[in-house]
Parts: sequence; structure tokens; C-alpha cells
Amino acid sequence: MFEDYANRIEWHEDDFNQEAKAFIVLNNKGECESENCGEKTFIKNKSTDQTIRVVVKTAFSIPNTLPYIANQFILTPGEEVYLTCTEFCINDESYTLDQSIVVAAFVTD
Repeated sequence: MFEDYANRIEWHEDDFNQEAKAFIVLNNKGECESENCGEKTFIKNKSTDQTIRVVVKTAFSIPNTLPYIANQFILTPGEEVYLTCTEFCINDESYTLDQSIVVAAFVTD
């Protein structure tokens, strides 16, 4: 049975040597086909001179697997990305994820 790992995921500065600037928790209480899971979450880098690193931690509904993995990508100034529980899209390329739970944005130097 699917477990919601959102409240269990702990972020540590030494994970990325950065302090998280923002967190987004996607509303995911079950199957990706659920009515709460199709909404797109937009992330936009509103800075004019800084890139940000975005880390997506995903949880899996398959028993006896690791509770999460991390995917990350860079948003350049003004760049925008949207995520759902099943995918994130950036620069017109789609990447499939399995039940995304937490998104954290880090400012990069």
C-alpha cells in the first residue's frame, strides 16, 4: 500500500551544501491517477542574475524500495518548469517520475 513519505523526508544542509530557499509539497495521497494529482505546479526562477538548482525527491509505491530518490536540474534566470506527480517538463522535454513528493529550490552561486 502506498505510504505518504512527505512528512518523513528530512533535508540536511550537507546533502547539497546549500540551505533550502523554498519547499513545495505536491498533493499526492495515492495513485497518480487520483484527482488531486493532476494539477501542475509551476516553478519559475524570477531572478535576473542567479541560477537556482531544483531538487525533486520522489517516493515510490512499490514495497521494500528506497523511500525516495533525488532528481535535480538547474533553472536559469527567467526559466520556468512545471511538475505533476508523474512528470516534470523543462525546455519542452518530459521526464517521467513516480509520484513526486517534495520539491526544494536552492540558490546556486
